[in-house]
Amino acid sequence: MQAACRSERSHWRADALRRFPDYEEFISATDEEYAIYNLFFQLLEEFEDAVTRRHTDRASKIIAFGASCLRGELASDGEDIAVAAGVSLFEHLFDDVAQTRWEAVFSCIPRDTYDACRQYLQHWMDPAEFAKVDAYARTKYAYPSAGACVSLD
Repeated sequence: MQAACRSERSHWRADALRRFPDYEEFISATDEEYAIYNLFFQLLEEFEDAVTRRHTDRASKIIAFGASCLRGELASDGEDIAVAAGVSLFEHLFDDVAQTRWEAVFSCIPRDTYDACRQYLQHWMDPAEFAKVDAYARTKYAYPSAGACVSLD
């Protein structure tokens, strides 16, 4: 049954080539590890540029691809593309980003994606900086405050 599920998933290379044809050189590299990590490094630079220029559609497209890899929605030839997305893209989303630009970054990241990549941010970032980013996220995504009860009705 698991093999059937795997075959139904799109391969990350096909999905990436469809979304980012300008990066065919990286996507088509024979070594899958080299290909996925280098693609994410390129996409990180493009994400930073898109956020700076307020091209939210482009930035959101990059985050959506990374999130698909992070959640295991895309197949690979054996490389752990969730880890590649985590350490090559999501860990670095707030590197050298002034707090005044956090709203632009968060405008491209759905809550479920933030929740999925949070562990990578926490691992990579300075604890004090992570605490600030996480507090901002909790406000933006309206997480319940500590100890608050949430009705499931």
